[in-house]
Amino acid sequence: MLHRPIGVVLAVLVLAACGKKDESLAKKAGAKVGETLTDIAHGMDAGIDRSRAVPVEVSGDLAGRGVGATVSKRDGAAVSVYLTSRDAMDLQVVVKALDRGEAEIGRAKAAVTFTRDDAKYVNLEFPREMDASLVAKYVVDETK
Repeated sequence: MLHRPIGVVLAVLVLAACGKKDESLAKKAGAKVGETLTDIAHGMDAGIDRSRAVPVEVSGDLAGRGVGATVSKRDGAAVSVYLTSRDAMDLQVVVKALDRGEAEIGRAKAAVTFTRDDAKYVNLEFPREMDASLVAKYVVDETK
């Protein structure tokens, strides 16, 4: 993946050494190098963001009461889930970490207070023993 930009940089250097008659070609190649490096940088940023994001779902009971979730991001054992609520309510939520086979591999709890038409990030600490790389999704439910 990095071989292509290095090759383009070398081509620019060779063309630049050839003198003024090839200057326009060298400028074009230089512009292409800049575009390629910009694309690589954007791709790396997108990859980093996606590696931290994990799908999140809200249980049917909570969803029926107007609670939703839009995004979750993890940083090691810590997870931040963005929850929304149509109505004012006090909740004790449990967030379950599920692997690809839907098996629970960890859980964390938090108290959440919403006002009417509210939203907030809820920060959770999962057990350090849980392998976060195995988590396929998080499911938010209310503790009973």
